[in-house]
Amino acid sequence: MSVDYSISLNGILAAERNLDQAARHIASANLPAPGIPEDSFSLTDFAVELLAIDQAKIAEKANLRVLSTQRDLEREALDLFA
Repeated sequence: MSVDYSISLNGILAAERNLDQAARHIASANLPAPGIPEDSFSLTDFAVELLAIDQAKIAEKANLRVLSTQRDLEREALDLFA
């Protein structure tokens, strides 16, 4: 019996890529300082990136839960045949 974990693993990898991308955007932003106008990175952009980070964390947790459930079902199925 073989369980396909690739969908969940790909979901985890996609979430990590999204997290990395959002972190890079925040790290490379020219955040406004007192007396300096907001040119390249607004607070709205910052909020969007923070939401992307939250979404990536949620997606990763969901895919890890799916992997755990798949593993549990596989173990139960093997117990039935043992």
